[in-house]
Amino acid sequence: MCGFSGFLSINKEDQKVIESMASSLHHRGPNNIGYKSSSFSNMNLEIAHNRLSILDLEERSNQPFNCGEFELLYNGEIYNFKEIKEELISESILFETEGDTEVVIKSIIHYGLEQALSKFRGMFSIVLIHQRSETIYLIRDRVGVKPLYYHIKENILIFGSELKALSHHPRFSKIISPEALRNYFNYGFVTGRQSIFEDCFRVLPGEIVTIKLSQSKLSYERKKYWEIEDFFKKPKLKISYDEAKEKLKSLLKESFKLRMVSDVPVGVFLSSGYDSTCVASLLTKDFKNLNTFTIGFHDKKENEAHIAKEIAAKLNTNHHETYCNEEDAIKLASKLVDFYDEPFGDSSAIPTILVSNFAKEKVTVSLSADGGDELFYGYSRYFTINSIKNNKLINNPLTRYLLIFISFFSPLIEKLFKVYNLTTRIKKIISIIEKVNYYETLDTIIKIFPDNEVDDLITINTPKIIKATNLNQTSYYKNGMQLWDATHYLPDDILVKVDRATMSTSLEGREPFLDHKIIEFAAQLPQSFLEQNNSGKKIIKDIVHDYIPKDLIDRPKTGFSVPLTDWLKGPLKSMVTSALTSLNSKDFPEINLNEANKIYESFYKSPEAHNPHKLWLLINYIQWKNKWVL
Repeated sequence: MCGFSGFLSINKEDQKVIESMASSLHHRGPNNIGYKSSSFSNMNLEIAHNRLSILDLEERSNQPFNCGEFELLYNGEIYNFKEIKEELISESILFETEGDTEVVIKSIIHYGLEQALSKFRGMFSIVLIHQRSETIYLIRDRVGVKPLYYHIKENILIFGSELKALSHHPRFSKIISPEALRNYFNYGFVTGRQSIFEDCFRVLPGEIVTIKLSQSKLSYERKKYWEIEDFFKKPKLKISYDEAKEKLKSLLKESFKLRMVSDVPVGVFLSSGYDSTCVASLLTKDFKNLNTFTIGFHDKKENEAHIAKEIAAKLNTNHHETYCNEEDAIKLASKLVDFYDEPFGDSSAIPTILVSNFAKEKVTVSLSADGGDELFYGYSRYFTINSIKNNKLINNPLTRYLLIFISFFSPLIEKLFKVYNLTTRIKKIISIIEKVNYYETLDTIIKIFPDNEVDDLITINTPKIIKATNLNQTSYYKNGMQLWDATHYLPDDILVKVDRATMSTSLEGREPFLDHKIIEFAAQLPQSFLEQNNSGKKIIKDIVHDYIPKDLIDRPKTGFSVPLTDWLKGPLKSMVTSALTSLNSKDFPEINLNEANKIYESFYKSPEAHNPHKLWLLINYIQWKNKWVL
């Protein structure tokens, strides 16, 4: 696990530029920093790599890694590298190291880029430089576990593992993208190819960006080598439930064991939920004294650490727990923008950073369990949407007109009776009734700030972006909601949260549910294998029940939330007030100050009636811009 940065420019930049870029990523790779300078025609190429040593701890695996005409910058892990290495050795390819870096570059050289990528099981972002053809390839893993940003404008290319590295280049322009700004206030995170800054993009999951230099001019093209949507398009498997369960269990065991490959200590994040329990349960059969880590809350409504402790005892793991309190929240909330250098509003980043820091005391690698909800129909919002769509008393034009009429009075009802988030909830029910397509329905109701509220809050022109899918309504039905989450919420919220949180403390986070073989299989499972009694993950639950008694773990899903309303009312109020005080029309011309103040005042007049995430998103944006732009 590592970080990297670099740039290609016609100007001969000072050496301190690449050193500054690399220094900003020290947390991603504290064990070694490697630099390399070279030239493409009359352009200057500078690259740097920050290494966190996980496999083959010797200097021979440091990067940048050269092999003939190719230079490699690589962040991630290829878990099946030993199998690929044996295959290459059988074809007379020689190796000088014991890690996966050399396997990556020699696989690409021997098999060709796309065939090599098809063999890789893991998480990765790659910069591959071919000197002779003056071509640079930017590559990201299938699901988007590892990040990769690039800025390309006026014949300069700047790239890096995090935006903060790019921002250290003097020619990186920080013009806020209207599209990304709308994305952030809609969802609480920036989603898609466009980053928060104009002319700066993400390499998308499963994408290769090919950049060529010709006569001192840069051109680029993008190509997908893997697309999750393709597997949702396929017909559902004609297989019995028992066969599917055994096949899935086999895939899970294989994936989980692969992610234990390491030359440093490995642990598992354990909550009280089915997904992390599944990871721990299947691993403890082969790995005794497995380290498990849990974070709890002193608020009894949010705390399930005691249940995780019972599960760990049942599995006989070496269990460790810590608690997130208000003092921790105060210290960390104002520092979130240091770790999340793009606007990011997921408040569960706080406990994720805390548990990562806690785990780092014992291990250097920790397995998470993200992806289970997206793959196995685990979110309660799926069933809320289904219930409304299948209820003829609600899902009809008359009810829609009645709700529209009530919505005119809902702000008054909220104020008088302190009914939580009533106006937004009514509008979301109306949207569910209006939408036919399940994919578009989820896209509408997932929004924290609905489109009309974003229009009021943002003063710059922010055209609405329709997130389309090629799947037709009949072919994917309810699975369209899983597809939305798998292509937006998972890579741009969940995986961003975990990557930045774990790497902030130089801990490698691994995602065992996100092996592409599991994804491809899960996407084709019949709906009846996923849901039962108005809840999801039936097949995962049945696998877990083979190891853990049902009465210990079977309870309503709580997620990984924090008592945000209480924190905003209490220990974080001074931070909120300070942020709002810094809001002014000169530095924040894109924000309607009156609307921002309304959000602040409305929340503190009746906190229980208003969605605290709206205020949280606003405050995080103000703090982010103060830190990274102004």
